[in-house]
Amino acid sequence: MKYRGFLAAGLVVAAAGAAPGQPVDTGVVKWDALPPVRVADAIDYVQFDRLAERVLGTPECRAAGYKPDRFSFDAPYAVLVEPDGDVKRIVIEPNTRCPGLDYVVGLAVQDLSRRHKFKRTGDARARWYAGRVTFTQSPQSQ
Repeated sequence: MKYRGFLAAGLVVAAAGAAPGQPVDTGVVKWDALPPVRVADAIDYVQFDRLAERVLGTPECRAAGYKPDRFSFDAPYAVLVEPDGDVKRIVIEPNTRCPGLDYVVGLAVQDLSRRHKFKRTGDARARWYAGRVTFTQSPQSQ
């Protein structure tokens, strides 16, 4: 994906903190067929809400109907989790019609992984699990 101007710098800085070896792919997955992932902590919504607001101000996202001060989206993701809780791969569904927003979702899931917030699975080998990232911003929530 290509990002322009100030947005590119912000996304590159945010991506620099992502854990190595955890590619984020986009794709369609049978989300309901996967067991729910267990997460020990929440996403840092303050950090990622601010980034989402910047992304939603871009022409591509505004054309898709998003507004930087009023938005709501719910994005599914899948993670390949090792028995010890380490994440090997992340897949997000590109269903937001705003590529920058899909990138924010990927960064949010990478951040959880970097902070080791996915719980141990107890399985003998790596297994795919599903989760959701939900962001909501409205004038009433500020």
